[in-house]
Amino acid sequence: MLVAPVNAAWAAKHTEHWRGLGFQGFAFEGILETALARAAAPEDSGDDAGTPPAPDDWDALLDELQLAVRRLSRAGLDKNFLHVTLPDEAPWFSERRAAAALIRVFTLAGECCRKTGLRGMLLDAPAGGLIFDPEWAAYPPDRMRVAEGAADTARRALGAFYRTFPEAELLLLADAPERAGPLWFPFFEGVLESIGAADIPLRVVLRETALMTEPGAVLREKARMDRMLGGVLSPENRERWRRSGGWSLALDPLDAETLPASPRYPVETFRLLRAAAKLHSSRYFCVLSPRGGWWEITPEEAEGHGGLKQSGPAAVLPAPALPETLNGFVMAGPFDRGRVVGGMDFQGGTADVLVSEKGAMLLAWDGLREPLKLDRRTGMVTVTRLATETEAYFTAKRGGVTVPAAEGAVLVDGLPLRGHALPAALAFGPDRALEAGTLRETVRFALANPTPVRLRGELKLVPPVRLSAGAAAAAVSIRPGARHVETRTLQGLVRAGETVRFEVSFLAPDAPPLTRSFALPVVPAMAWSVPCDGPLAGAPAAAFGRSLGEARVVFSSRAGEVACVDLDGRPVWKRNGFRLAENCPPAALIGLLGLSVAVPCRDGLRFLDADGKELSFLPREEAPVFEGLLAAPTARGADRAFFLLEGDGTLTRLSPLGTPAWARPTGLAGGRLAHDMAGRLYTAGPSMEPGALPQLAVFTADASPVWRAELSSDPVSAPAPSADGHRVAVGLQDGYVFVFDTANGDLLDSVPPLPGRFPSFVFPEMRVSKEADPVLVIVDLGGASGRGAAGVPLWSVALEGVVAAAALPDRSGMVAGLATGELVCLGADGAVRWRDGRAWGAVSGLRAETVAGGRTALLAGFGDRWVRALDAGTASGPGVSGGLRQQRRVGDK
Repeated sequence: MLVAPVNAAWAAKHTEHWRGLGFQGFAFEGILETALARAAAPEDSGDDAGTPPAPDDWDALLDELQLAVRRLSRAGLDKNFLHVTLPDEAPWFSERRAAAALIRVFTLAGECCRKTGLRGMLLDAPAGGLIFDPEWAAYPPDRMRVAEGAADTARRALGAFYRTFPEAELLLLADAPERAGPLWFPFFEGVLESIGAADIPLRVVLRETALMTEPGAVLREKARMDRMLGGVLSPENRERWRRSGGWSLALDPLDAETLPASPRYPVETFRLLRAAAKLHSSRYFCVLSPRGGWWEITPEEAEGHGGLKQSGPAAVLPAPALPETLNGFVMAGPFDRGRVVGGMDFQGGTADVLVSEKGAMLLAWDGLREPLKLDRRTGMVTVTRLATETEAYFTAKRGGVTVPAAEGAVLVDGLPLRGHALPAALAFGPDRALEAGTLRETVRFALANPTPVRLRGELKLVPPVRLSAGAAAAAVSIRPGARHVETRTLQGLVRAGETVRFEVSFLAPDAPPLTRSFALPVVPAMAWSVPCDGPLAGAPAAAFGRSLGEARVVFSSRAGEVACVDLDGRPVWKRNGFRLAENCPPAALIGLLGLSVAVPCRDGLRFLDADGKELSFLPREEAPVFEGLLAAPTARGADRAFFLLEGDGTLTRLSPLGTPAWARPTGLAGGRLAHDMAGRLYTAGPSMEPGALPQLAVFTADASPVWRAELSSDPVSAPAPSADGHRVAVGLQDGYVFVFDTANGDLLDSVPPLPGRFPSFVFPEMRVSKEADPVLVIVDLGGASGRGAAGVPLWSVALEGVVAAAALPDRSGMVAGLATGELVCLGADGAVRWRDGRAWGAVSGLRAETVAGGRTALLAGFGDRWVRALDAGTASGPGVSGGLRQQRRVGDK
């Protein structure tokens, strides 16, 4: 479907052009814009009795559109929608009159679709707009009321649309969740609630995929959005989505900023993206071209269509001819005659499976890594290279067909249904991730029928021995093209980090059993999760008192919010409106007067008390540079204070009330700041002296210098003291890691880099057990590695996009946070203890703290706007249970 400013009446006269490009329908704009503008202006929105703000010449516009839609449908271009963009100028969610006017516009939208033959509405509600920002001045201060209004307005407006046109379909154009304002999420809940118990199709079009140039990225974005829905929707709306929802992927292959348009990427890339979008979209995939570029209109032709009612950017305007560089950019592809069955692992890669009149079709995204041998095959097998659309044909020899290995994505057509389509038609999955501990989770197993005959037999789920799923077998009779789904409750005990394997089998009376295996990882138990207004700004801060009830977790978001919860995730307070400094999250401590929070802002440091009220303010010039802020003990076992390192190299100690105790120059031009439990402060950065090498400078909590050492290049990781305080390591820009004796500053080791690796985080003196040899763990963007004595490489683990890391409190391992949102726990021996991929935004910061029983609470902030607390297990293993809510912290008081 083409989403572009196309004039329907003009398009209906050029059906051959559109069919040649492979389009099957349009989303038409220029129809309700006038009505929406009137609804957004209270004086023009009609009276409260329900007078709809209809556009001028409404009936004539509907007649024009109805004739065009009929012509298009007769030519096979019948996937047509009304494109409606929600204006960003009116407080739809808080003012009754504005909401009522919007509801009347959606009633008009239903009337338009019903009378003209359009299938439904494509609703574009730009998620980053003012209407989704609860801090917008047009909204009242009661944020909860505005959020409820967002859900209610969506529910009522779409309810009016459906009542007017009960057969409607809805497409919702959605932005990446990181760009969405906080009110978009309750708005989307209202969209789903508007479906009610009706079977109304809802497809969410992912605008973000239109920016991508690699098929794997497109599919990862879809999987990420699946995780997003699982994390934000209510149980009722998750069920509505499962029943009626689906993703529609988007492409934007043309650069039409200036016409004639030009391709954004080579045609070979386009073909791969088109395949990914087609195969993994629900019913529709969309080509987003807000500036057009897909058609030619001469000035004479434009002048001849000047009397049409469809207006605005969809009016008929002159457009230049399509250049030859767009040849090959057509929507029709080599598998259009096929029907998607499902995906499966294939030769160590991934594949999608379809069925056609010739049998099964297999799209191997990673190519054929080895020859594909088909015994007892007599028909011809066709292999199409997806990027070039070149074909090769293979016929039977000696009773079978052998397809040679091939690089790049290939489509293999003419495969046996039973060997390829039926295994791909078996499916299994839980409603949520399997969490460590006592398990009671809903799972579904299914079989679709990709064959031309009815399938009769038994569908069976076989869980691992220690798990049960009740009566796991069911008799089935599935007609061609249908799907049978069974639901069971899975029970048992599982441990974080283990992989649980299931088998789904189809037993037919006249054929051998058909079985497919499914492996599911077990993730750590989620103690709690808290939503924020924006992406998290760094790691959460934790402050502990003498009892669990005093413990507090403080965090900030890039939306200017600072919030405090207890160790069970229960809200204590939340404050908005801060102009937060970049790259320096709050710090927190509990002293004699209770909780104190230091918040770096663009005009200085603000100190908040246990209730979130401002204690004091330490002003700084506009846009100060805060290099590091932490709460640290002033001596082993003593009270804590705040320590601030600024861009000019000044190191300042501040009391819990924000009073400066001392400030001293470090001789460094900013840098990085760390502390150990003995009260020593470590600063590393460029020297203030021209031509001098960077330095690591160490001070006591009373500002006394301890020692200073030169570095070979600027530091790229914060200084990292060992747990016993005897060593400190720092990663450098040249790839080296320097390790110093903390007593006198002697250089103990200079660890050279691995090729192409540059340290982002370093953790000295890590041990799998107390008796094991110490390991220096070095973490960089591409993974983690362990070094032994004299820097000897011990192990290396590849991880893609490490952006955060934290050592486990017992130094038996560490947790890496990835740009994908995944958390990976590695032992000091390099073994992967567990992975957790439930988040859908990049990890912004990690903090690991010990609670009683040796368990670790992992506090993580994410770009998806959530703070999560996980039970990361113990040194002896990841454990089987969460229970952080019942634990008490040990260690610092």
